[in-house]
Amino acid sequence: MQEVAITQEVGPSQHNDIDDVEDDYYEDDKDDRKMSVETCQVHYLTCKEKLYEIVNCQESTCDLADHVRHHEFVANPLKVQNRERVTVGFGLSVIKHRAMEYVHEKLSTDLLYNTGRDPKHPYTNRGTEMILGMKNGQLEKRFKVYRLGPQYLLHVLVKEMIVMIYMATHNSQYDKTNELCQETETNLTTECRKLKKQKINY
Repeated sequence: MQEVAITQEVGPSQHNDIDDVEDDYYEDDKDDRKMSVETCQVHYLTCKEKLYEIVNCQESTCDLADHVRHHEFVANPLKVQNRERVTVGFGLSVIKHRAMEYVHEKLSTDLLYNTGRDPKHPYTNRGTEMILGMKNGQLEKRFKVYRLGPQYLLHVLVKEMIVMIYMATHNSQYDKTNELCQETETNLTTECRKLKKQKINY
């Protein structure tokens, strides 16, 4: 006698989760106050070239405001990675979700490349991801040791690109724009602790 497996969904339907995400994107797309994919496309090439001024800064620290994230990463990449992996929401009030995804994906495609097989990792056949056109020995060493090239791109270059595009479209200053983007950032660990504390008190 053939057995028939009966499955039952437990908890919220995955389809409902997908629908919720699409609804969020739909509402976000209608917000004309935020930068769109089209706006990012217009300013992408100009801003991408400006990113190289950050990537190739040879100083351990400098007075340029838009180099702060870069220098912080070079000084302690693991500290930045551990903080940023639980931090979300940068620029949510100024750029649409699809536009942010466009910036990240476009920069990843244009700037990231793999060096190929690394003799230090013969069994994994794993190379090191670098930034195309990078001329910075310190940053190159960090990428080879910690293998955080994609994380540098996400936590440093994507953020700086968002700030640059907003500055270009709104004729605003760096400090004010960066502060505006940071206002929507949230630390997931902190938020989870708050929710846990509220649940206990409840």
